[in-house]
Amino acid sequence: MRIWLLAPLVLAALTGCIGAPSPLAPGVHGSIGLPHRGCLTGGAALPDKGEGFERYRKHDVRWGNPRLVAAIRTAAAQVAKARPGGAPLLVGDMSFEHGGFAEGHRSHRNGRDADLILYAMTPDGRPVRAPGFIDYGPDGLAVTEGKFYRLDVERTWLLVKALVTAPGADIQWLFLAGWLEA
Repeated sequence: MRIWLLAPLVLAALTGCIGAPSPLAPGVHGSIGLPHRGCLTGGAALPDKGEGFERYRKHDVRWGNPRLVAAIRTAAAQVAKARPGGAPLLVGDMSFEHGGFAEGHRSHRNGRDADLILYAMTPDGRPVRAPGFIDYGPDGLAVTEGKFYRLDVERTWLLVKALVTAPGADIQWLFLAGWLEA
């Protein structure tokens, strides 16, 4: 086989699946490629609101692999049922409908990752809506816009357990600041 015949295949692989599925790979669907270089076909949109969750931003970076979207919805609903009366899980960015570059992110290209804003409480233990992404310290406390917040460890742990046990989700990684993981 001549090397020039491989060039289109190599170029397609390096450019992150532009146009997939294509005549060269008509059966390729779903979350394709790496999280930092890939695309998405047949994705599902996360609605603006649902049982136990709400989208943090109202733009179109809200698409994901259907299994991921279902896992987020199910996990948020489970936490809301287990601990009623608290603020919803805030879901940040996911992917565009067909994946590709999303400003401000190195990943979020193929519908397999999502930013989740952890549950917050007041220092005295009342659940509150997080004002956005909070920089919690090693003690689980944060000051944002002059207000004090505490990481809601119980609801966050319920969320983690629900995500990793969600049927069919196959969650592989959850990234969190090392001092909060402990």
